[in-house]
Amino acid sequence: MRLPLLVLLSLAACGPPDGPAASEVASPDLTVHVLGLACETCAASLTAALEALDGVEAVAVDLDERDQRADVALAPSHGVETAAVREAVTDAGFTMRHLERTTTPSP
Repeated sequence: MRLPLLVLLSLAACGPPDGPAASEVASPDLTVHVLGLACETCAASLTAALEALDGVEAVAVDLDERDQRADVALAPSHGVETAAVREAVTDAGFTMRHLERTTTPSP
């Protein structure tokens, strides 16, 4: 079986999953479930994209093959729209499966 060159280059750049991210968000306000995370470089790309959103204080990405996700802590009295999160994830090259809000968004 021959893989297209782009696929081979992608695999070479990412490599196998390295496991969960070392950092954690103690009590996340959002959990973003994502498809397509393969390595620490992917995690760094997603982290940067989410941290660029207004009101995001911290992001921790988990590369677990069964549940690839990013836990997000928001600044006090900040909210973030689901559409903005989805756009950030997509622009970083990943697919958002769904978003869980673990706290009630501020008005």
